[in-house]
Amino acid sequence: MTVFDLLRQSLSLGVGCSYAYHKTIPLLLTILYLSPAMEVKVIHKNSARACECCSSWLKHWERIAKEDVGTCRTKSCTNPAKVGAHVKRKAGDNSWRILPLCHECHKKTDWLTLNKNTKSASAEQGSCGR
Repeated sequence: MTVFDLLRQSLSLGVGCSYAYHKTIPLLLTILYLSPAMEVKVIHKNSARACECCSSWLKHWERIAKEDVGTCRTKSCTNPAKVGAHVKRKAGDNSWRILPLCHECHKKTDWLTLNKNTKSASAEQGSCGR
């Protein structure tokens, strides 16, 4: 069974997102699929400290999402993702999430619309299971 199968079977939390258990990490994992029209705002007050386990927030996202970073996750942006950005969702809880963004989108202060099926990762230190 793949992580994607687990996500499809996971508990739906509304607002187009789901939590899932990862078969090798015995904690409530931190992958969220964000709905196509989900809006997020970059948190510019985040700690300069990288994930203690992964050495950078971008690597933290890759480890949890189980995919390469690729391009920026904002709608209509095709720039390479260079930053593991701390974001908060416009709808839903106020938990901080990590998303791969390009430098240009990371600098924006307005709400950003995400691509369809964008994965986000928890911004909690150690949530990567290391």
